[in-house]
Amino acid sequence: MKKENNNQNQLVSLKQAAEELGTEDVTQFRKTVKRLKCLIRVGNIEVVDMDQLEVSLREEAVRQQEAKVKRSKSQQSDAHKLGLCQARLTRAPELIAKKERKIKETEETLSAAQNPFEKHKTQQKLDELQEGLEKLHENQKRDEATREQILKMETVG
Repeated sequence: MKKENNNQNQLVSLKQAAEELGTEDVTQFRKTVKRLKCLIRVGNIEVVDMDQLEVSLREEAVRQQEAKVKRSKSQQSDAHKLGLCQARLTRAPELIAKKERKIKETEETLSAAQNPFEKHKTQQKLDELQEGLEKLHENQKRDEATREQILKMETVG
């Protein structure tokens, strides 16, 4: 049911417009079209201005892309990265000390284990804790390097 009115707008029934754009959920499509101000309702008949819809969809896509770029730029600013590094570096010694305490407790539990099953389970836990400690040290070194790099760039730039 395509029509051309005197304003040269292409008017299509809501269902047909949804099919043309490959949308299965007509209700959701109707909400979107209405939000974009492309839905024309005359009595019980709802039609979509396809020309206006195309323009509105393009504008919406551009708006979303600009918002995405703006968000990613703000999140990747040097000040933001520096703040995150500082926060992680502030917490790192506390987390490392806590992990070392757990390792010490697990080693004591391992030496006191009665049977092979308990020893095996405790050894697995100890291995996991030691891997976690290594990862904490690596992360701390990486954050220190990142902080130094950002500070260098700020003094140079």
